[in-house]
Amino acid sequence: MCFKLNIVSVHRNVFFNNIKYVRFQGEQGNFSVYPKHSYLFTLIKYRSLLTVIQNNKFHEYFYVLGGITEIQPNYVNVISNYFINIKNLNIKSLISKKI
Repeated sequence: MCFKLNIVSVHRNVFFNNIKYVRFQGEQGNFSVYPKHSYLFTLIKYRSLLTVIQNNKFHEYFYVLGGITEIQPNYVNVISNYFINIKNLNIKSLISKKI
């Protein structure tokens, strides 16, 4: 069973796909969201890691500078000013932006 995950930054749609579950580092602690989760709005911890599991063999990791998460039973929306997919991470770029 899967659900939709939509990750949006100010400038573009970062990720939109069916996933098995997602893990967040929230302001009040870490949590995971699975299909048919109850309704929830929560804040994402500043400078945290978002882990997306599409199937048992494929994971994607996003570096997040805080944001908000809207959780519904069939989809999750994540909104933040800044996301970067870890596979596209450029350390020199992050240092130059002083993030």
